[in-house]
Amino acid sequence: MKENQYAKEHSSKEPESDQQKSLRRSWKSSGPVARLTAVFAGVAALATVVYAFASVWQLIELSKSNHISREALESVQRAFVTYEGFTPHRGVERVESDPLKNSVRWTFNSKYENNGLTPAKWTIGHSEIGVIPGEPDEERFKDIRGEALAFGTIGPKGVKEVQPIGLSETQIFDASLEDIKHLKSFKVQQNVFMWGWIAYRDVFLNTRVHVTEYCLHINHARIDPVTENVDILAENCTHHNCIDEECEDYTEIAGLESGNPK
Repeated sequence: MKENQYAKEHSSKEPESDQQKSLRRSWKSSGPVARLTAVFAGVAALATVVYAFASVWQLIELSKSNHISREALESVQRAFVTYEGFTPHRGVERVESDPLKNSVRWTFNSKYENNGLTPAKWTIGHSEIGVIPGEPDEERFKDIRGEALAFGTIGPKGVKEVQPIGLSETQIFDASLEDIKHLKSFKVQQNVFMWGWIAYRDVFLNTRVHVTEYCLHINHARIDPVTENVDILAENCTHHNCIDEECEDYTEIAGLESGNPK
C-alpha cells in the first residue's frame, strides 16, 4: 500500500527537462573549486543588482537635494518687489474751459522697491485713484482702462516711482488748502482710494510671474503751519495688499503679463 502511494506521488511530478538534467549532472561532476567559483559569481551578480538599485536611489535623492538647494537659492536671491507707498506733488494747471483760471491738482507716484539680489525684469503695472463709495471691487481693480504700462527693469535693491495719477485739490479735500491751511490736522471728507499692481519676472528659468498689489484709503492730512507742507496719510484697504498667490486675483493679473518676452 505504501509502495503504491510512493509510486503515485513520484509519478505525479513533472519530468525534468534535458537542460535541467544537464545542469544537475554538471553540478555533481564539478569539483569544489568550480562550485565555489559559481557561488562567488552568484554573490557578485546579486551585489551588482543591489549596487545598481542603491545608485538609482542615490541619484533620486541627489536630484531632490539639488532641487531643494535651487529653490533655496532662488528664494534668497530672486527679485522681490514690494509697494513702498506714494510720493504726492501739488501743482497748478490751467483749466481747459477757462484759460485765465488755474486749478490746483495733486499727483501721486506709486513707489516700488526690489528687495532682492537680482533684477526684476519685464515689469508692467497699473495704478488708479478715484473718489468712489468704497473699496474698489474685483472688476474695478482689474479694469486697467487700456494697456498696462511697461516699467522696464528694477535693479537689485532699486526703487522706482511710476505712473503719476491724480485728482484736483477740491476732489480730495472737498476744499482748497487756502481755506483750510489754518488747520494743523483734518480728516479727508471724501472717499479717496488709490490702488494698483505690478507684475514682473525674476532672472531664474521656469519660474512663475510675480505679482504685487496695493490698495489705500486716503483719510487724513496734516499741514505744517510754518512751511505749509501737507502730509497726506492713508490706511490699507481690507483687500489687495498682497503678493503672488496670496492675491485672490493672482491668475488674472499674472495673465496680463503674458505679452512680455519670456
